[in-house]
Amino acid sequence: LLFQDLDDSHSQGLSRTAKSFYQSIDSAPEHRWNKKTLPLVSDLVLQKRLVYKKTLNALAYPISGNTPHHFQVFNATSPTYCYECGGLLWGVARQGLRCTECGVKSHEKCKRLLNADCLQRAAEKSMKQGAEDKAQAAMNAMRTLIQRRLEERPEIFDTIFDIFKIDLAEEQRKARLQEVQQSILSGASQWSAKLSITGQVDPHPSAFSQSAYFAL
Repeated sequence: LLFQDLDDSHSQGLSRTAKSFYQSIDSAPEHRWNKKTLPLVSDLVLQKRLVYKKTLNALAYPISGNTPHHFQVFNATSPTYCYECGGLLWGVARQGLRCTECGVKSHEKCKRLLNADCLQRAAEKSMKQGAEDKAQAAMNAMRTLIQRRLEERPEIFDTIFDIFKIDLAEEQRKARLQEVQQSILSGASQWSAKLSITGQVDPHPSAFSQSAYFAL
């Protein structure tokens, strides 16, 4: 009889535990869906216009193809800092690189991060030092290169105009190119644009796709 009472109490305890467990289960649980925020149309339009301007700038004055720096290894006689990272150029010898034309200094590792156009750096340096004649000479050289680019390769810019479909009228396109030229001359050292063409072979042998991306 004692064992029977223990079994009954044990069964009742299990029954209460099971009942409380099943009651704790939510029959209609709240499911939190992972919602991805869609970009606003206005943001997409601004990004498109930014890429559009950067593309025209890069095509009108391709920095890496015009007047690159002429770097040489140099030894500083006083504390000298890298123009790119701001770090100290240190060492007993062979401390860093210096452009023989515009005087920009950098670490070997920072060389590729610098604004790669010597004319722009020379103009910026001359303006800071108050040498207006040297700055104007550099600006005139840049202006000549831009005009030559616009006259020799008009089909490139027509293609960009047709792709982005922002400036449709001929007057708008001329005004845009003037704006691009002024942007380059007034502050091109503050921006950089790079166009990279990549190719990807499709698994299907008859297909080959090319894509272009912009690093801004």
